[in-house]
Amino acid sequence: MINEKNISTTRGKLVYNRERQRLELNGHLFQNGDWLELQVFGYWIPGQIAVDTRGWYLLTLGQVGIRLRAGLTAQFCEHTTSS
Repeated sequence: MINEKNISTTRGKLVYNRERQRLELNGHLFQNGDWLELQVFGYWIPGQIAVDTRGWYLLTLGQVGIRLRAGLTAQFCEHTTSS
């Protein structure tokens, strides 16, 4: 998924950009539908970012929603679709 050479630049803490009202990671502003991996209890959980009236969340491959907030450890995720 992630190139090991670039892992230090792709991993970090989520930040809420109040001016643009979006979450960001290392300067990248996320949008509805972007892919992200979230660190939970030492494991990396991949999923797609979604936004609803209550805020931002990560929709995992198992269709579980995890609420996102500033300060969570995350990294960029490449999503590949199977044909």
